[in-house]
Amino acid sequence: MHPVDELGQVRAEMAALKARENELRATLAMQRRDLSGGRFEARFEHHAQRVFLVDRLPDYILNAPELWEERHSMQLRLEEKASADDAEIVVESWRQSA
Repeated sequence: MHPVDELGQVRAEMAALKARENELRATLAMQRRDLSGGRFEARFEHHAQRVFLVDRLPDYILNAPELWEERHSMQLRLEEKASADDAEIVVESWRQSA
């Protein structure tokens, strides 16, 4: 199997696993009981996080060039080729800072 095709297959499997993880998390969040399995135990924890509200900054700060820098990264974009069976397109990015 070509590495590009294998990468596409791996990403599709990862997407399916992520979807299943979200389903299981939603189920546990709804029931909030029986959070102990044979190998794992789950618990819900509350976390607070401070968030900087950029949209509330005045324009003279947002438009000040000395407060901005340009960063570059390499991106690998993967798209499934069109086929007769109309397969689902898998697009995901991987970035590495330069």
